[in-house]
Amino acid sequence: MTRSHQEHEDDVRRMAEASLWRLRLSEDDLESCAEFEAWLTAASANAAAWARVQRAWGLSAEFATGPELMAARRDALHRARRAGKRRWRGRQPLWLVGALAAAAAALYFASAVFFSEGEQQRFHYQTGLAQRQTVTLPDGTRVTMDAATALEVRYTRAVRSVHLLKGQARFQVAHNAARPFTVRAGSETVLDVGTDFNVNLIGPRVEVALIKGRITVANGRTDAAPLGLLPGQELIASPSTPAYIQTVNPRIVTAWEASVTPYESAKNARSVARTVLAAVPASSR
Repeated sequence: MTRSHQEHEDDVRRMAEASLWRLRLSEDDLESCAEFEAWLTAASANAAAWARVQRAWGLSAEFATGPELMAARRDALHRARRAGKRRWRGRQPLWLVGALAAAAAALYFASAVFFSEGEQQRFHYQTGLAQRQTVTLPDGTRVTMDAATALEVRYTRAVRSVHLLKGQARFQVAHNAARPFTVRAGSETVLDVGTDFNVNLIGPRVEVALIKGRITVANGRTDAAPLGLLPGQELIASPSTPAYIQTVNPRIVTAWEASVTPYESAKNARSVARTVLAAVPASSR
């Protein structure tokens, strides 16, 4: 690999990271946070990438409906599709994954136009210990929540974002390339435009399994490059170990949707025990 090639990879990776930071801060209505400041000051090139992203953000807000921005949105979509095709053929995976994330984020910037705080839609969903629930979000996205799961949803005209607070959920995302869908669980952020995936949050451990489509997963606490998943792959991430990808069976990953919850299992076991005890003569107890 030549020096110029390496510099190109580093530049694309930093732009992808800066784009994802812009997404994360916007979703949380934050100007900054400790993790972002650490990333920003880690290298001068990070600050330069952030400045470029901020300029794009400001441009989209000022000229949202202009023909130049509409064209930029179409170009970004074209780049994302082209990068995606080349990525999944296995060519130059590192920088193409970064390019895909950056292009998707560019779509987000080009769409972050026209909304005000009053146009936001916010929802909170939570399931009990023995409850599972499927909800349909305003865009047609289906979210199936496992027992003891909680999530927050924030929709604007520019972005669709979900924060998984605890538990497990399957996301069947309605396709909209100009309005990316993100799910944050722990330190991981899943970036998507329309696909089917499962996210399981077990304490600080995050498991992201792709059932079909394509997703990019980025870690907000490290400078690691975003990782792309293929159907049948699962990303495992925790604060104590580097993230890694393993092969999984999608049917096994989603088997929880049809299984009995632990609470129901314990309840059934108690019911059986009471039935057996009632059948035993009192003199024999």
